[in-house]
Amino acid sequence: MLVLNTCGVVDLSPVSKVSNILLISQLGSVVGDILGDIILGKANPTGKLATTWTKIEDYKFIYEFGENDDTNYIEGVYVGYRLFNSVGIKPLYPFGFGKSYSLFDISKISLTNIKDEINIKVKVKNIGKFPGKEVIQVYISPSQNNENKPYQSLISFKKTPKINPSDEIELDLNFKLKNVARYDIKKASYILDKGNYIIRVGNSSEDTKIYGYIELDEDITTEILKNINGGYSTGFKDFNPKVILKDEIKNVQKIKLTKNDIELKKVDYNYEPNINKDLLKIADSDLAYMCIGDFSDINERLSGIGGLTAKNVKEIKNYIRMADGPAGLRLTNFLDNKSQTYTTAIPIATALAQTFNIDLLEKIGNLIATEMDIYNIQLWLAPALNIHRNILCGRNFEYFSEDPLISGKMSAALTRGVQSHKNRGTTIKHLTANNQETKKYNNNSNMSERTLREIYLKGFQIAIEDSQPSAIMTSYNLLNGIHTSENKDLLINVVRSEWNFKGLIMSDWSISGLNESGGKYRKQNIFGIIKGGNNIMMPGSDIDYSILIDKLNEKLITRDDLLKCSSKVYETIKLLNQ
Repeated sequence: MLVLNTCGVVDLSPVSKVSNILLISQLGSVVGDILGDIILGKANPTGKLATTWTKIEDYKFIYEFGENDDTNYIEGVYVGYRLFNSVGIKPLYPFGFGKSYSLFDISKISLTNIKDEINIKVKVKNIGKFPGKEVIQVYISPSQNNENKPYQSLISFKKTPKINPSDEIELDLNFKLKNVARYDIKKASYILDKGNYIIRVGNSSEDTKIYGYIELDEDITTEILKNINGGYSTGFKDFNPKVILKDEIKNVQKIKLTKNDIELKKVDYNYEPNINKDLLKIADSDLAYMCIGDFSDINERLSGIGGLTAKNVKEIKNYIRMADGPAGLRLTNFLDNKSQTYTTAIPIATALAQTFNIDLLEKIGNLIATEMDIYNIQLWLAPALNIHRNILCGRNFEYFSEDPLISGKMSAALTRGVQSHKNRGTTIKHLTANNQETKKYNNNSNMSERTLREIYLKGFQIAIEDSQPSAIMTSYNLLNGIHTSENKDLLINVVRSEWNFKGLIMSDWSISGLNESGGKYRKQNIFGIIKGGNNIMMPGSDIDYSILIDKLNEKLITRDDLLKCSSKVYETIKLLNQ
């Protein structure tokens, strides 16, 4: 047996003749116990790959990665299994794949719908000799209709409870067809093209059966939106492998939908930040202080706290203490010089995603919040849910998957677990397209709006709509020429208006004017952050504060700008200190 205690994908083609490979993926404090239980047969491994494992040369379609200034996402929506399925590459180990000590049979019971919400009932029987669990996965192959679309996309999944040998259970899986609509930049809308949408059910992306299909007689618009920054032009055309579906669907169930079955979403883009009346009498200098992280108490920050909000505004009674993630709370050995500190090292995000177990992640979120209670941490600076665009990204261990549905659902589950505790919150990050470590402070992720919305924003949208995390952290990189932390269209039109996000928006850790690389693009700075719809620049420094006061004196920033940012900071402080 080859045991892989790795943080990410490894090219296993040199050891392909090994008959047994156990991937444990850095499980933290309990890794030794789990490994022993699996080898001794006390536990049955039930994980599935949330990222495709294949040869490095199979990533040749990811044209640009690790560039210094501009990284062009020429592959478009063809990421991970969407790419490999569409171009006919058979990976070493496909997305969703995973063996256990048992075998399972999946059979259909029924396919029903209420409008565009589809329900699939399946029977799952353990036909092996050991108790175990299975992950049921539903994929949609969309109508091609002369449009550029991946061969299939994951639309729903569910993990069974433990099933004993010869036992059978019934499972319900649900999805809404509108969630596979393509984004049309010319119409600034999500569109379901007329034609057939094939429903595939199985236990990996390459082991499915057709359970039915959905027929549309006309194109249906599901959402009318606004393009980000006016519909940015990348200067290149997205990759188009010209996918052809050749599936026989004559002898399977059909569900026919019309325009009346799908609700049309229209967005009100008149968002106005709330100005809290409690702040109206506070001096401009203190409002400015609230718009950056606290830099006055260096001792507390060095004791393990990842960041603080303003502590020394006399009118504000409380503040927020933050601790970084991702594998639980990241604190130093000593906290407040009182006692030695140990927190649970939970599995890395990639390992959590491989469980495909929503209930388990809620329990892990509850564990994290219990330790936040102990150390009086209000905000956990996690989970991170950027996409595994390329297996060479140095931070993939901190992220869940190559798939936005998995990323969003796992982040939402952790958030629900953490936020089930009073005064505890999560910070989903890094919004968005933070997919490489090279020059991450000022590298420009250049992509089409369709790619952005269908792949790199989708997980964040799912996490927000499913769980309303307390905070969002923007990324270091630029997106189509504008820093994400300074992009008003992204933060106000999309995050606030389209997704109805209620919480705090903060920057990733940076100080204005420092660590400039001399490259094509500058780093994010406090001026752009305040004007762009961000609420607070972290971690805060006297440099940021001086710049902010100078901009205020030069009338480039107004008191109203400060009130809008500080009001959201103040509301979050109150919410997490009830």
